[in-house]
Amino acid sequence: AGKGTPELDSTRQGIIFGLTCESSSRDILKALLESLCFETRRNLDFLEKNLSVNFGEVRVVGGGSRSHYFSRLKSTIYGKKIVFFDFPDLSAFGAAVLAMAGVEGWGKALGVLDHFQEKARIFEYSSENKSIYEQKYHHYLALGQTLDRCLMDYSFLISKETF
Repeated sequence: AGKGTPELDSTRQGIIFGLTCESSSRDILKALLESLCFETRRNLDFLEKNLSVNFGEVRVVGGGSRSHYFSRLKSTIYGKKIVFFDFPDLSAFGAAVLAMAGVEGWGKALGVLDHFQEKARIFEYSSENKSIYEQKYHHYLALGQTLDRCLMDYSFLISKETF
């Protein structure tokens, strides 16, 4: 799918960097989850800088968010509290709350939201591994910038043609 926000370049390809003969499938999965968190953090950092805001928490939904490990990892890498709403179809629920607000007013709709807020699972930010992930994040950004320059300089090497 290419490189996502904020650059949006559909021609980009991904890499796995640092593999050794000792790398396991567990190592690759962990690296994948970390990279997802690093990309989301890039977006959070971009938004906070450009909107002059500080997000105190990140609210998450969906299947992947049910993983305690992944939610703790997000919290550590983002440096923020993670709030998880275990709701099967949040899009339909959101549409229903908006419809309720249109008919009944925001008071009742916000009351419904407060009820679900009480049931949210919260992963508090812990600084235990923060320095390790802070260093990994900055290496990730530096590697990305280096690869961007290399890909621009050597784009002729990237070809989908076969010999």
